[in-house]
Formats: sequence, structure tokens, C-alpha cells
Amino acid sequence: MTADRRLVVAAVVTGTPGDVIRSHGATLLPAHMLPERVAVVESLPLTANGKVDRAAIATLARLEDQDDSSAPTGAAETAVAEILAEVLGLDHVGWDQSFFTLGGDSLRATRFITELRTRLGVTLTLSALFAAPTVEGVARAVSAQITLDAVMEEGMV
Repeated sequence: MTADRRLVVAAVVTGTPGDVIRSHGATLLPAHMLPERVAVVESLPLTANGKVDRAAIATLARLEDQDDSSAPTGAAETAVAEILAEVLGLDHVGWDQSFFTLGGDSLRATRFITELRTRLGVTLTLSALFAAPTVEGVARAVSAQITLDAVMEEGMV
């Protein structure tokens, strides 16, 4: 499985950073339709036929992924990032990258939740994933559940 189904925008603009374009899109589009990346380029890459070269735009996004993503910290974030990267077919996932903008869908969400349960013994709900779809957010939910389970186990003598 690959994450080829990500939303990426290439824009030819002057003086407008990609974050401004993405935030403006957030006022017009639902969250699941927002692009993960806005690559500001001098000109759109074209194929020999003069059409927009989508593969070149995808390559731009992959190069930006390698530059921009911060590595996860701590055991929970590292474990969640490894599982997420495997489920999405990516080499790595940064701590602030969203499951959905990286190509996650309902089937991958179910697989991700199953892998969390199998490997970490934690049950994450779909609503919890929608509420905090980043590695950081999921790791926070995982840590909270592990802590709660430990407290409940101590209290049940």
C-alpha cells in the first residue's frame, strides 16, 4: 500500500506563502479535502504533451516531507509513528503530520486502530482519531489510556 492518494497543491503565486493559501482553503473546504501541502513553484511542471505533470508535483511533496517533518519524541510517539508509517506505506511520519492528509481513509483508520490494539494493547476509537489525527495527538491518547489502565489495575485488588 502506498500513500499516493494524498492531496497536494502546486501554486504559482508571488508574495504569498503556502500556509496562507492552505489557511484560505480551510475557510472554503471541509477538513478532509484540505491539501497536506501547498508547494509554491515558479511554474507548474509540464509533461511533453503540455499537461500538468502530476508525478512531478508528487515528487515535490515527497521532497518537502523529508525536509519539513519533525521526528517523533518519546516512546509513545515513536511507536505510533512507526505503526502509522507502516499502515500508510511511508518511510517515516513526523509528529505533527495528520493521518488524513497523509492519505488515510476509513479502511486504513481501521487497520491503524487494529495495529495499535495488537502492538500496544490500546483501544483507540475512530472519534478519537478524528479529534486528534496527528502522531502527537494519538500518542497523547495512547499515553492517557495506558496511564488509566495502570491506575485501574492498581485499584482493583
